[in-house]
This record gives sequence, structure tokens and C-alpha cells, in this order.
Amino acid sequence: MLEVQSSEIAIESVSSLLDEGSKSFSVLFDTFLDFKTSMCQFSLQQKNIISNHEKLNSYLMEKVSELENEKCLLHNQTVDLQNQIEELKLDAQNSEKSLRELLEQQDLEKGEYLSYMQVLEKEISGLSSCSLAKEKESLRKDVEKTRMKLKETEFKLKNAIQEKTKLEGEKASAEREIKRLHGQNSLLERDMNKRDSLAGRRRDSVMSDSKRTKNLAFEQTLQEEYKKMEVYVFEMETKMTSLEEELAAVYREKEDAVSISEGLASELENLSEKLSTSNLELEALQEELLALKQRLEESEFEQQKMEGSIKMFTEEKEDLAMQLTDSLLEMEEERAIWSAKEKASIEAIEEKSKVYNIEITSLSREMSEVRNELESCRKECKVLRERLTSCEETAGQKTCSMEKSFEIDQVNNDKNITGALSKRSEEMLSSNSEMCGIHQCEEVNMLRKELSFLSKEREGLLTRIRELSELSNDYQSLNNQLCVMSKEKDKLVTQIEEQQKHAIEEESLNKRYNDLLMEAKFQVEELTRRISSMELKIHKDQVENGIEKAKLRMRLRGAQARLDAFRSRYKETRDESDHMNRKFEEASKNLKEQLATKGVEVLSLKKELAAKGL
Repeated sequence: MLEVQSSEIAIESVSSLLDEGSKSFSVLFDTFLDFKTSMCQFSLQQKNIISNHEKLNSYLMEKVSELENEKCLLHNQTVDLQNQIEELKLDAQNSEKSLRELLEQQDLEKGEYLSYMQVLEKEISGLSSCSLAKEKESLRKDVEKTRMKLKETEFKLKNAIQEKTKLEGEKASAEREIKRLHGQNSLLERDMNKRDSLAGRRRDSVMSDSKRTKNLAFEQTLQEEYKKMEVYVFEMETKMTSLEEELAAVYREKEDAVSISEGLASELENLSEKLSTSNLELEALQEELLALKQRLEESEFEQQKMEGSIKMFTEEKEDLAMQLTDSLLEMEEERAIWSAKEKASIEAIEEKSKVYNIEITSLSREMSEVRNELESCRKECKVLRERLTSCEETAGQKTCSMEKSFEIDQVNNDKNITGALSKRSEEMLSSNSEMCGIHQCEEVNMLRKELSFLSKEREGLLTRIRELSELSNDYQSLNNQLCVMSKEKDKLVTQIEEQQKHAIEEESLNKRYNDLLMEAKFQVEELTRRISSMELKIHKDQVENGIEKAKLRMRLRGAQARLDAFRSRYKETRDESDHMNRKFEEASKNLKEQLATKGVEVLSLKKELAAKGL
């Protein structure tokens, strides 16, 4: 049992371990799947990053290329801007020149305006300020009177409109009363008819002829009164229409008068505005005159300064002319001296150059001869060296032979002790050797003589070589002297060129001085022309101002005539409006009286009808 329980426990533990292992395996599998998916995502992200990096690289390359292009464009633009700046500088210089010219023109125009303003001041002083003030006051009074009259006419028109409204109200009330009376008449007729019918039915037999006659008489009187009322109403309507027509005509006349008065008022306002503007213009002209006077004073002061400066300039010009003449004379003297010196120096240089050329040619010839002699000497030296070598070789051989002969003599002397045969032979040999020694001695002497002669020739050649080296040194010294002479010649040429430059500068200065003189003359001529043109312009402006003044005077006279005409028209319209107002008041009074009488009559009829009805 214990074993079974232990086995069961072991099985349970194994099963639990297997479950845990399966769970851990499932967890590991899930983690592996997650890792796999994350790796896939990471690879995709890496690919995206790589693609984005490539895109960024391409975009950056494009940007770099664009920036380079923009850099080139900016460089070109900077070049263009620099060119534009240079052009603007040139334009600025031109504008400065033009501004200077404009300032000069403005100064001239200032003078013209100042003269013109002086003329205007004289003319304005000629005009009477008192007359202008009186005209202003009269115009102001007229304007105030017209304004007061316009206010009165407006008040009257308002009153007339109020009366018209009252009359229209009374007319409407009268029409209402007439309509009410017509209704009452119709009702009375109906009642009368009804009463007649009833009375005829009831009282045919009873009523007498007297009552019928009374009723007929009453009806006839009522009909006559009704007819009279209708006639009166018709007359009242005709009067109302006529009054309305008169009112319309009055309104029209009033509107015409108002329009005329408005036109007159507008004209008066325009004239007042013109007067105010003319006053303002006069004040502005006076201010301008004061400013122009100040400018005239300033211009006169500047003119005085300019005259003083012109005098200073003329004096300086004269001094400069004197200095220039003195300098020209000095320059001409110096030029003559320098030309003489140049001629002398050129002649000396030419003579020296000729002498040096002759010496150079002679030296070159001597050098060529010396070179030829050197070459011949070199050849002879080579030949002599060859001979010396050959002679030294022969001398060596001869010395060897002499030594052999001495040895032979010693041998012979040693062998003299021997026999006779040997003596004979030795004698024979000695005789032969002596003959050979004599010949050899003669040859040695000849060779010594030749060696001494060759040594002498060698010494002569060495002396010649030394002389040639000295000649080469002399040639180098001559070349150095030639270089020095060429340098001196170049210096003289440069001095001559400088003198020529100075002469050219003097000529240019003379030309500039002449140009300045011509420009000054031209400026003086231009100033005289401008002054003459300014005088002509001033004269023309004076004439034109006189004409304009005459025109303005004529316009003032015409405006005054128009004002008088407008005043007369305004008075006429005022009189007409007063007359029409009077007529309107009279007609309204008459209508009121008639309406009052008619009202009284209507009231009396109403009372009678009421009394009869009762």
C-alpha cells in the first residue's frame, strides 16, 4: 500500500511536473512566437530605417545639389548685385549732377519768383485794402440779410403749411358734416315718405287740404334749402379747388423762390468762399512775399558772397595766369637748356659709342687673331709635346745605351787583365763603342739644344698665354665698361623720357588751363544768356500778371454786377412771396368767415330740424 501510495504520489508529482513543463513549454513557445514576431517587426523596422536612410541620403544629396545650385545662383546674384551697385553708384553720381543742376535751376527760379513777388507786392500795395475790406463787409451784410430773409420765408412757409393743414382739416370736417347732412336728409325723406304713407293711409279721410298744403310747403322749403346747400357746397368745392390751385401756384412760386434763394445763397456762399480763399491766398501770398523777401535777402547776401568769391576767383585766376606764364617761360627756358644738354649729351654719347664701337671692333679683331694664334700655339704645343715625348724616349734609350757602354768599359777594363785575344777584341769593341759614344754624345747635345729651344719656345708660349689672359681680362674690363656705358645710356634715356613726360605734363597743364579758360568764358556767356533770358521772362511775367490782374478786375466787376442782379431778383421774389402770403391770408380769412357762416346756418337748420322732429 505504501508503495502504491508512493507510486501515486510520484505519478502525481511527475504529472504535475509534466503539466508545469507543458505550461513552461507553451510559455516558451509563446515567447518564441512573440520573439519571432518582434524579430520580423524589427527586420521590417530595420528595412524601413534603411529605406528611410537611403531616402534621407538621396534627399540630402538633392538638397546639397539644390544648395550648390542656389549657391551658384546667389553668387551670380551677388555679381549682378555688385554690377547693380556699381550702376547705382553711377546713377547716384548722375543724380548728384542732376541735383546740382536742379539746385542751380531752382536758384534761378528763386530769382525769377522773387522778382515776380516784388511785382506782386507792388500791385497788392497799389490795390486799396480799405475797398476790399468794405466790399467784404458789404458782402457779409448782404449774406446775413439773405440768410435772415430765407429764415423768415421758411417761417412763413411753415405757417402757410400749418394753415393749409388746418384748412384741409376744416374741409374734411365740412365734408363730413355735409355727408352727415345728406344722410340726415335721406333719413328725413324716408321718414317723411313713411309718415306721408301712414298719414295717407290713416288720415286720408281725416286730413284736410290745409295740412297737406303745409306739408307740401315745408317739403318745398326743405328742398329749396337742400338745393341751396348743394349749390353752396359746389361753390365751396370750386373755391377750394381754386384755393388749392392758388396754393399749388404759391408753392411752386415759393419753391422757385426757394431754389432761386438757394442758388443765390450758394452763389453768395461760393462768393464768400472765393473771398475767403482770396483772402487766404492774399495772406499766403503775403507770407510767401515775406519768405521771398527773406530769400531775396539771403540770395542777395549769397550773391554778395558769390561776387566776393568771384572777385577772389578772378584774382586767383589772374595770379594763376601770371604764375602759369612765369612757369611756362621757366619751363621753356629749362626745356631749351635741357634740349641743349640733351643734344650735347646725345652727341657725346654718339661719339663715345662710335669710339667704343671702333675699339670694340679692333679688340674683336685682335681677339680673333689672338684666338687663332692661341689655336696655332696649342697645335704647336701638341706637336712639341709629342716631340718631347719622343725625344725623352730616345734620350732614355740613349742613356740606357751609354750605361751599357760604361758597363762594357768596366767589363773591358776588368778583362784587360785577361789575354791578348781578349785585348784585341776589347780594343775592337772599344773602338766601336767610342764611335758609338761620340755619335750618341752628338745626338744628346743636339737633343739638349732642341730641349733648350723647346723650353724657350715654351716660355714664350707661356708669356703669350699670360698676355692673352691679360687681354681677356682687358676684354672683360672693356665689357664691364661697355655695360656701365649701356647703363649710363639707359639712365640718360630714362632721364630724357622723364623730361619728355614733364614736357607732356606741361603741355597737358597748358591744355587744361586753356580748357579752364574756355569753360570760364563759356560759363560767363551762359550766365549772360541766362540773365538776359531771366530778364525777358521777368518782363513776360510782368506783362502776363498785368493781363491776369485786368482779367481778375473784369471778373470782379462782373461778379459785382451778378450780385446786384441777384439782389434785385431776391428783392422781387421777396415782394412776390409777401404778396402771395397776403393773398393767401386774405383767402384763408374769407374761407374761415364763409365756413363760420355756413356752420352757423347748418347749426340753425339742425336746430330747426330737431325742433320739427320733436
